[in-house]
Amino acid sequence: MTCKACARAKQEPRSPDYKTGCLSCSARALATGPTYFEAQQSQSMTPPYRNALRAIFGERWKAGHRLVRLWARLISRQRSPSWEQSQRTSKP
Repeated sequence: MTCKACARAKQEPRSPDYKTGCLSCSARALATGPTYFEAQQSQSMTPPYRNALRAIFGERWKAGHRLVRLWARLISRQRSPSWEQSQRTSKP
């Protein structure tokens, strides 16, 4: 994690806070965007996703891809507030 927004996102991966210029924030934003979603759905490195990685990370785009995947896993593991609320109010 490289900034205060990343530190917060480590605790709350769906945090809306991002810092311009932070590569980790950029990876987190990409992990929630349509280019990564489409690549994930097609199970391939789509040209739009690769281009986005190269635009953000340059020659280190493969390392950037690993960072995007890390954030995507963290985000997907976090339960949504509405899900947690439904679990507290549901009766067996």
